[in-house]
Amino acid sequence: MTRPAAMQAVLFDFDGTLIDSEPMWWEHEKDILTRHGIAKPTSWYYGHKGQPAPVTALEISELLAGVMSPDEVLEELESRICERYAAGEFPWLPGARELLTAVHGRGIRCVVVTASAKRIMQTVAASLPQVEFIVDGSDVTRSKPDPECYLQAMDRLGLTADEVLIIEDSLPGTTAATASGAPVLAVPTTPDVGPAPRRLLRPEGLEGLSVDDLEEIFRSLT
Repeated sequence: MTRPAAMQAVLFDFDGTLIDSEPMWWEHEKDILTRHGIAKPTSWYYGHKGQPAPVTALEISELLAGVMSPDEVLEELESRICERYAAGEFPWLPGARELLTAVHGRGIRCVVVTASAKRIMQTVAASLPQVEFIVDGSDVTRSKPDPECYLQAMDRLGLTADEVLIIEDSLPGTTAATASGAPVLAVPTTPDVGPAPRRLLRPEGLEGLSVDDLEEIFRSLT
């Protein structure tokens, strides 16, 4: 009988899983629209949670009827987010920093896999000393929900899908994670993330989770 593989690495999503960054993005998206006399309900911002920033920039440019190009919208959004991170604004989600530190302290490899741009992740890298490397949106040709980012991370680690646990929050992210074939711990912040094979839902987030808990979740999904 083959012994199940041990959990060799944890692949963490960034926005919405480790960091409560979505409100920061929404604030600046709203500012751009408001400057041009456009008001959108809260549900509009919430509806593109987990969506790649270039897609959101395109949508905003279309709402502005081309007054700002998608590239101009994206440049403003990314620049302002980078400024806030560089100033030390790093809104950890409850339990996220503690869990990341504990996983690293146990000798389990930690990687961040995100759709965020490289310029943003280079700004925050110093705040993630536990992380071996980051796969960001600039490293792939197909963003989440395509699994390319997770498959690339596994390849760089030299590990298989049966040796890693992925932690995600959004619909695009959990779709990508599940498509990679790895077990997934979903900490959903939107109701559209549901059950799937090799996926455990934990709507209460990461607070209170220990490394032993993660290893038990990993074993239950493999």
